Amino acid sequence: MRAALFDVGGTLLETRGDPWRPLVLEAIRREFGARPWAETLYDADIRRPAPDDPHRQETNRWLAEWLNANGEELGEADVERLRGAFAAPIDYGPHPCEGKLGCHPFVDVAVTEDDAASVDLEPSPARLEAFTP
Repeated sequence: MRAALFDVGGTLLETRGDPWRPLVLEAIRREFGARPWAETLYDADIRRPAPDDPHRQETNRWLAEWLNANGEELGEADVERLRGAFAAPIDYGPHPCEGKLGCHPFVDVAVTEDDAASVDLEPSPARLEAFTP
């Protein structure tokens, strides 16, 4: 590996639109068939952290509570399958943020037709010249 690019918080790369929505909804449809609650669940904030432990992750419990409150009851195994539909790896096609990567002399980014980004850390003479004060 020649380089690793870590982009914490979307400083250099961004997503456009909501690339997860159609993929997650399709995963739910594959696992459970068409469900009238799928889109509403996708948009919902189901987190209900305990006041004494606000960082505890209880996704399966939160999903089950949301489903029950909306008239749908799934067993533990089905709730786990539903959680998996939201957690499947998704290629979301990041794009360079406007004006971020192109201005640095040591970073050259090429976004290919399939939205795969390659990063070259060799300085470009033209970029070095443009970057020099």
